[in-house]
Amino acid sequence: MTISKWIIILVCVGSTVVGTVVKTVIHNNSASEALPSKQIQQGKADAAFEARPSTRGGVKGY
Repeated sequence: MTISKWIIILVCVGSTVVGTVVKTVIHNNSASEALPSKQIQQGKADAAFEARPSTRGGVKGY
Protein backbone atom coordinates (compact mmCIF):
# COMPACT_ATOMS: atom_id res chain seq x y z
CA MET A 1 0.00 0.00 0.00
CA THR A 2 2.81 2.42 0.86
CA ILE A 3 4.65 1.70 -2.39
CA SER A 4 1.59 2.45 -4.51
CA LYS A 5 1.11 5.83 -2.77
CA TRP A 6 4.71 6.77 -3.58
CA ILE A 7 4.28 5.66 -7.17
CA ILE A 8 1.17 7.84 -7.51
CA ILE A 9 3.01 10.80 -5.99
CA LEU A 10 5.99 10.32 -8.33
CA VAL A 11 3.72 10.05 -11.36
CA CYS A 12 1.90 13.26 -10.40
CA VAL A 13 5.13 15.18 -9.77
CA GLY A 14 6.65 13.86 -13.00
CA SER A 15 3.63 14.84 -15.07
CA THR A 16 3.68 18.32 -13.54
CA VAL A 17 7.34 18.76 -14.44
CA VAL A 18 6.84 17.45 -17.98
CA GLY A 19 3.78 19.66 -18.44
CA THR A 20 5.70 22.73 -17.32
CA VAL A 21 8.56 21.98 -19.71
CA VAL A 22 6.20 21.42 -22.65
CA LYS A 23 4.27 24.61 -21.85
CA THR A 24 7.50 26.62 -21.70
CA VAL A 25 8.75 25.24 -25.02
CA ILE A 26 5.44 25.92 -26.77
CA HIS A 27 5.26 29.43 -25.32
CA ASN A 28 8.81 30.27 -26.43
CA ASN A 29 8.21 28.96 -29.95
CA SER A 30 4.95 30.84 -30.40
CA ALA A 31 6.44 34.06 -29.01
CA SER A 32 9.41 33.93 -31.37
CA GLU A 33 7.16 33.27 -34.38
CA ALA A 34 4.68 35.99 -33.46
CA LEU A 35 7.24 38.81 -33.39
CA PRO A 36 8.13 38.88 -37.12
CA SER A 37 4.49 38.65 -38.19
CA LYS A 38 3.60 41.50 -35.83
CA GLN A 39 6.36 43.63 -37.34
CA ILE A 40 5.10 42.88 -40.86
CA GLN A 41 1.55 43.83 -39.87
CA GLN A 42 2.82 47.06 -38.29
CA GLY A 43 4.67 47.94 -41.49
CA LYS A 44 1.52 47.37 -43.56
CA ALA A 45 -0.51 49.51 -41.17
CA ASP A 46 2.06 52.32 -41.36
CA ALA A 47 2.04 52.20 -45.16
CA ALA A 48 -1.76 52.26 -45.25
CA PHE A 49 -1.82 55.25 -42.91
CA GLU A 50 0.70 57.18 -45.03
CA ALA A 51 -1.26 56.42 -48.21
CA ARG A 52 -4.51 57.97 -46.90
CA PRO A 53 -5.34 61.45 -48.11
CA SER A 54 -5.37 64.31 -45.64
CA THR A 55 -8.91 65.08 -44.50
CA ARG A 56 -8.04 68.00 -42.23
CA GLY A 57 -8.70 70.61 -44.89
CA GLY A 58 -5.48 72.56 -44.69
CA VAL A 59 -5.54 73.37 -40.96
CA LYS A 60 -2.09 74.66 -40.00
CA GLY A 61 -0.26 74.79 -36.72
CA TYR A 62 -0.87 71.31 -35.38
